[in-house]
Amino acid sequence: MQYHSGGLAEARNIAKSLGFELIFDWEPLRTSEGFYQIQGCVELCDDRAREYLKYSDMLWMETPTPDLNLAKKFSAMVK
Repeated sequence: MQYHSGGLAEARNIAKSLGFELIFDWEPLRTSEGFYQIQGCVELCDDRAREYLKYSDMLWMETPTPDLNLAKKFSAMVK
C-alpha cells in the first residue's frame, strides 16, 4: 500500500473514489481546555522548539515533574 500524506482532504477524496463518505470530527479529540491530546516526548519538543527558534529568543519544555537529565537532553538537542 502506498503511503499518502495529504491529510484529511486527501483521505476524503480516496474514500469517495472507493464509494463511501469519510466523516471525521476533530473536536471530540480535544481536552476540555481545547488542546489536542498527544503523547509528548523530548523529540517532539525539540521539533517544536526548532520551529519557534525562528521567532523567539527563549524556549522551554514542560514536564510533569522536574527532571534534570531530560532538561539536559532537550538543551543538547536544540543547540
